[in-house]
Amino acid sequence: MGSPLSPVLANMYMEAFEKKALESTTLKPKCWKPTHTDRYLNAESHHHPAQKQGIINTLIHRARIISEPRHLAEELEHLRTALIVNGCTERNIERANRRRHTPIEKQEYLATTYLPYVKGCTDKIGRLLKKRNINTVFRTVRKMAAVCTVFLALAERST
Repeated sequence: MGSPLSPVLANMYMEAFEKKALESTTLKPKCWKPTHTDRYLNAESHHHPAQKQGIINTLIHRARIISEPRHLAEELEHLRTALIVNGCTERNIERANRRRHTPIEKQEYLATTYLPYVKGCTDKIGRLLKKRNINTVFRTVRKMAAVCTVFLALAERST
């Protein structure tokens, strides 16, 4: 996988390379374009709610461990604004802010099942399976045919 220092060293090299390139060129850029657009998974997208909340949790956790203490409040406010633009609710953002990032004990399951996430359908199946100590991993549906297959299978079982 490489060294954890690889991204840091690559960034240092690219900064030096960029500085040298800008100093040696006769055509200087007139404006700089942003490389980060603050676009994250939109809250209205068809993903499991745990995936959406996980993104909020991860971004806030990362801001806390990476940001310097003197810039943390500013970074968290910027992140809050970006998340709201992406459709996240204040409630979900606050839930992530209050969360304590402690390791969770790994639970032993009888089995694991993989289901495509279909709102209102497979999330209910996942709750039923969890009561029976079966882990459910939700995957996003890439093709409409996969959604139809789930509904057809459920319809066949009910007849």
